Amino acid sequence: MPASWTARASVLILPPATVVGETGNPYLFLGGLGQASDVLAKRLDAEDAHTSAEERYSGAEFTVGTDRGSPAPVILIEVDAPTADEALELARELHAQVPLELVAMQRDLDVPSDALITKSDITVDTVATLNPKTRIQLTAIVATAGLALTVLLIGLVDGLARRRRDRTEAELEELDAIQADDRLREPVYRSTAATDDPATA
Repeated sequence: MPASWTARASVLILPPATVVGETGNPYLFLGGLGQASDVLAKRLDAEDAHTSAEERYSGAEFTVGTDRGSPAPVILIEVDAPTADEALELARELHAQVPLELVAMQRDLDVPSDALITKSDITVDTVATLNPKTRIQLTAIVATAGLALTVLLIGLVDGLARRRRDRTEAELEELDAIQADDRLREPVYRSTAATDDPATA
């Protein structure tokens, strides 16, 4: 069973400078960015992107979406690939596309530069992890193999013990037969009672 490695990245979408102001806190203006995050995720998760990834990384898969468990506009990237290096490389490529697609989708609408939505990285994996499903399957395979080996060893030991027991019983039976045969061959000594001399008249 081939292994599967996972690499992830998460990116926070930030409001434009015109909204935040020179002294404002961008984290206080995240509420209106949900729709923009959805559009960005769909562009990154487009069919063409999947086709390109499949051509360059055989067996690799990825998903790009928004974090539905967070109220913040967070883009989640997750890659599964046959090797750790491929998972990391594809995740880096997808992560690098985030600012490019973010700018492109706004340029399509002629958004002024000072009104552009930006991004900030939250997490970017530098080490791929073994897919939990793969780990469970590998553990199950190892456990099954160990159980099969244990049963095989028990059967082998039992077979050896049984053969030894059968051989011992056969040897004992042969010894008993030899002893019985020896007893039959032993001379029979009968004690004869002494007879009295006949009385003389």
